[in-house]
Amino acid sequence: MNKAPAWLRTTLSIPVYATSVVFWMLTVYMSVPAWVKILSRFVTPEKVGEGVVDLLLSGVLAAVGSALWMLGRYIRTSNARQPPKPSAAQVS
Repeated sequence: MNKAPAWLRTTLSIPVYATSVVFWMLTVYMSVPAWVKILSRFVTPEKVGEGVVDLLLSGVLAAVGSALWMLGRYIRTSNARQPPKPSAAQVS
């Protein structure tokens, strides 16, 4: 990807960013009802378990969304996080 034109890198990264945003939206969409299930007044152990599983699943979705966002950034910038090169003052 280093030699690819900037417009191509940007075009290829847009669907990855969009997928990442969809995953984050699903995270919010799942976590709010899960908290409502857990914190409702008349709750059964089954509902608490469903809420906990929903929260765990939304955490996994958030992690996947973050990984996709980093992948999109890698595609767009075409370099990985590398340590900075030492300056002339640090070398001598």
